[in-house]
Amino acid sequence: TQSTWGLCQHTTANLKTIFPSTTGAAIPMFSCGAAAAVHGQVLWDVFEPIQGKLTPFRLSPTSFAQGMEVFPTHLPSWRSTTDRVVRVVSPFACQEGYNAWENAGIPPDCLFRTKEGVEGFHDSLRTLQAVLGTLEAPSVTFYYHNIVDSLAHRHGMEHPSVGEVLRELNRFLPQLVSKECMFVMTADHGHRTTAFAVPPPGPVQDRELLALITAHAGEDRIVTFQVVDANRTRFETLFRSRYGHRAVLLTTDQVEALRLFGPQPLHWKARRALGDYMALAVDQEALNPIHTGMHGGLSAAEMEIPLVLF
Repeated sequence: TQSTWGLCQHTTANLKTIFPSTTGAAIPMFSCGAAAAVHGQVLWDVFEPIQGKLTPFRLSPTSFAQGMEVFPTHLPSWRSTTDRVVRVVSPFACQEGYNAWENAGIPPDCLFRTKEGVEGFHDSLRTLQAVLGTLEAPSVTFYYHNIVDSLAHRHGMEHPSVGEVLRELNRFLPQLVSKECMFVMTADHGHRTTAFAVPPPGPVQDRELLALITAHAGEDRIVTFQVVDANRTRFETLFRSRYGHRAVLLTTDQVEALRLFGPQPLHWKARRALGDYMALAVDQEALNPIHTGMHGGLSAAEMEIPLVLF
């Protein structure tokens, strides 16, 4: 639109993000250059061995010390590609498992933590402008704020508040343009909005189905399951009879054969994190209704992201 002509003018391509179309999988890829099959953070909620039992595990600030065990130890970092890396990130990015590892290796004077929310977004842009004004030696600056994602989750992508944030970013861009800098801007995923004021119940609300499993994890559009061996046939039959029109149910072996998480085989930690089965939504709705706006699936709305260069 006219109000975001700068972003539109400099959009050079429409890309597809990696699967799953989530922050937890995509942001580590920016840092290490590897898909989720390799870097191991396949979802926010994963299965981890706790006290000898695979248990749903949320990567969060309080669990970060344990969360480090999710990641393979051989992953590269863009810290090895340049002498100076500066990060301007929101608290959400600071707490995310792999980014927390990245942040731990950044000198304190090169790490700028901004606030959440709309005011935090405005402050983060001013911080970015100030940081870029002080850099002298060749460097890489990583900027991330989750305001668009946060508003879209709460209200849906079509809400006026989302458009206003994008217009603010567009207004601010000319103040950042410099002959000494190259800007590469993209997103970690797309979004789609539920069509229901009250979303239809999904498999995680199905008591008969839940009686056949030991645990479930995942997000709006993807749910993973640990299932007792003796219950697997019954679980598959019941799931497909009730939710086959809304989702595809795959074993972890099938997920690996399809290479959904990247061209490489699943690292054993990534495989463990997925459990026994993965259900992937194929219609417009969530399997585990949490947000108004959602992502994680393979639809164009969730997978397509822009590449903006200026």
